[in-house]
Amino acid sequence: MDFEVYCDENHPERFTSQKPTADYLMIGSLWLPADSLRWLSWQKPR
Repeated sequence: MDFEVYCDENHPERFTSQKPTADYLMIGSLWLPADSLRWLSWQKPR
């Protein structure tokens, strides 16, 4: 099965900054079966 994977992170500077702007880091992803995305208007047909 093919998947479309979308990832995002919030405040990645927590790893590198001496003075980060947030107390927490959040990383998330969304895995959707590629066949389920054909109905989206921005999705190009394969």
